[in-house]
Amino acid sequence: MYGGKYIGAYFSHSNGGRTYSCEEVWGSKRNYLIARKDEWTAASGVKKSGHGIGLSQAGAKYAAEHGVGYRDILSFYYPYTTLKQIEIK
Repeated sequence: MYGGKYIGAYFSHSNGGRTYSCEEVWGSKRNYLIARKDEWTAASGVKKSGHGIGLSQAGAKYAAEHGVGYRDILSFYYPYTTLKQIEIK
């Protein structure tokens, strides 16, 4: 969640080693979808495939295989957000 609202948890196959901001790709700003260097995706060796906004599947897979927990992975790809547990009825 960001600012008390659910986020658009965008993802792509691979960002090629750099996440892209929502603003630079789609022209709309979302403070939790920012551009930054992504060491996990770079280390995975997977070339850019997709828009590169939000979570990189290749980077998340690489990080998880190297012992990084899901909370740390999500907080990297969606900075300034919080997780909220919901009750499913």
